[in-house]
Formats: sequence, structure tokens, C-alpha cells
Amino acid sequence: MDLFGYYTKGMPSLEVYSHGLKSKILKEKLLFLTKSTKMKLPPRRYVLCMDIDKRHGSQMDVGDFELPFLILFWSLAEVIPIRRLDDCVCSGSISVSGLLCTKKLDSEYIRCLSHHQENLKIIDIEANNGHSFPIISLNSLIKNISNIRVQS
Repeated sequence: MDLFGYYTKGMPSLEVYSHGLKSKILKEKLLFLTKSTKMKLPPRRYVLCMDIDKRHGSQMDVGDFELPFLILFWSLAEVIPIRRLDDCVCSGSISVSGLLCTKKLDSEYIRCLSHHQENLKIIDIEANNGHSFPIISLNSLIKNISNIRVQS
């Protein structure tokens, strides 16, 4: 599954398309969590999308993609210090109380991805997560955002 997104100078809004996987609830969680941090976002139309592999679509847990959607949204809004996400992978959920929970990625899945993606990086909170790939610290990405906590 791939996430992608963009923004335009249209009417400020957030649109989430994830093939019916509770898109409306996810959109509202992203907005609520962002507003609870009192962040000022640039007034843009943000569009976040998930491209689902049809072979695995029915086996997906939408909760595993909440954290990647949040990172994508905040990256597009330039509130976290990362711009390039096309070589990054992560998994996890978010809560409206401000808790970001990472999920350990399956080693076989990571190996498969690394064959298709050069310089693969993992966004996680642990430097030693059992993989030999570079880690981008989730804590360092959100260190300047109030009311947010991280847990694995």
C-alpha cells in the first residue's frame, strides 16, 4: 500500500481517500489532533490518498495507517521537519488524546520493500528495531509539537 498526497491553493480543507476504510473518521481524527496542538497550518486544500494493492486490501487494518497519514499531512503542511517521504515506511495508530503508537514492521515486508526501493528508511521511535535500515526518529519529527506523546 502506498500513501501519497498533495496540496493546492484551493479552498482550505482536508480530503482523505482510502477506499472506504473509515476515511471520514480518519479525516476527523487528523483535524482534531492537529487543532488540539494549536498548530497554525497554511490555508491550503490538502488531499491524502491510499493506493491499495487489491490482493491485500481486505486484510488491512486501517489503524496501522493512521500514523503514516498524520505524518504525510503534517509534512505537507510543513509543521514537521521532513519533506521527502517516498523512501520512508512506518506503521501505527493515533489517538485523539495525542498518543502516537508505532507498530513494529514485519521483517519480511521490509525486505520485500527494500528490493523495490533504494535507500529505504523506517520512521520509528526505537533506534534498534531489529532492522538494518536507517531510522528516522519519530520523536525528533514531533519534538516541537505540544500535547503529543509517542509509544511503541
